[in-house]
Amino acid sequence: MCRMFMLNGDFSENFHEIFKVSKSISCSDPLHITSDSLPKDHKDGWGFVNLTSDHIAHFRTSDPLCDSSEPQVNNGHLIFHMRNAAPNEPMGIHNSHPFHISTEEGDFYLAHNGWFDKEKIANFIGLKGYASENDSLIFLRFLASRHGDLQHKIRESIDISLKMGFIKSTANLMILFVDKKGKPSMFSITEASPTSNYGKYQELYRLENEKWTGIFSSSFMEFSEIEKLGKISKLERGLIYEI
Repeated sequence: MCRMFMLNGDFSENFHEIFKVSKSISCSDPLHITSDSLPKDHKDGWGFVNLTSDHIAHFRTSDPLCDSSEPQVNNGHLIFHMRNAAPNEPMGIHNSHPFHISTEEGDFYLAHNGWFDKEKIANFIGLKGYASENDSLIFLRFLASRHGDLQHKIRESIDISLKMGFIKSTANLMILFVDKKGKPSMFSITEASPTSNYGKYQELYRLENEKWTGIFSSSFMEFSEIEKLGKISKLERGLIYEI
């Protein structure tokens, strides 16, 4: 189970603080104390995608965030992810989030917290040779293949996933889409398998202030440095949020 956040706006004054909290979570997740089944850390790699008006930076590494230096990011759109790999999922730099695919419609970037049944999804979309691919990347291929705008793609892929049993645990998604004209859009959703435990650890939270809007994994809410940055509200399960 991973930890992640997404930001949109002028966040330059607060990113250093957010990054320091991210490093703390990567080394030792404060929500681990609520259950022995929750991960102690998130050291299986990290990455981000950062879109501005004139460039896009996509970075991934297999190094633990707690051993890493603060990256250079710029105001605009940002998705940031720290990985705790699902059981039996492939490791290494190519399996760090955010994942990216390009289609005739544009470019999709996805960060995911949870676990999908990649065999079921691959069979559904007719994908061969999927064993070495990450479950989140296979879900992104599935999502991008749906019809309509991004919001409709998210809705349809989640609804089908719930119906067909594609979600093994949580389907927390943060998605950046850039169309062929360069227009970006960012969406997030929190959802889970009906048979899984969905509680505080699985929740996502929205934070708003005068300069930027963000969505954060629940572990960030355990830090006063984050709570003081703006107005906080919990995302309602199953709804799609745009920032």
